[in-house]
Amino acid sequence: MAAAGISGRMERRFVVQLISPANTNVYSSIAIASGVAYVGSRDHNLYALNARTGAPLWSYATGNYVTSSPAVVNGVLYVGSWDHSVYAFSLHQ
Repeated sequence: MAAAGISGRMERRFVVQLISPANTNVYSSIAIASGVAYVGSRDHNLYALNARTGAPLWSYATGNYVTSSPAVVNGVLYVGSWDHSVYAFSLHQ
């Protein structure tokens, strides 16, 4: 049954299995900027994925869970970790 006002079909494009299946629960929303999807995981990593294909581009290990949702503002990616830190990454275009 389609939701009111929505027509057509939604098709799954990809599913990405993160590195360590035993502890990769993803609680954060995904931030997308310039064709890259950013998501944090309970395996302590922030992941950058190709937003079109799901192919991993890079990951960054923090000191603890990354359950906050990443945000991109003015070319800077921000994300918090349970290690009591906020990380900022310059996104060079």
